[in-house]
Amino acid sequence: MSTNPSSTIITERVDDIPLLLVQLEKMGVPQRLDAHFPTHGNWIGLSLGWTTTIWLVHIRIHSGSSSQFGSRLGCSTSRNPKNLYRFTHL
Repeated sequence: MSTNPSSTIITERVDDIPLLLVQLEKMGVPQRLDAHFPTHGNWIGLSLGWTTTIWLVHIRIHSGSSSQFGSRLGCSTSRNPKNLYRFTHL
């Protein structure tokens, strides 16, 4: 007779990420950060405003979370990087 070890199923909601990104974009957060904090000439890729906005969403999603399975934002965009481009318009 074999016994199955009990397993714990952990679910993570990723539907809040697009909602938060769109709301912050509507509020003009990336553009305001870019206007107040200019970058030097060697900066390439996402603007400082978008980088900070994505970082803020990451912090908000993980506040109070003890997940050990990696970043929700990282997991959702690493499988399909076009998701990130869709929100940042790059």
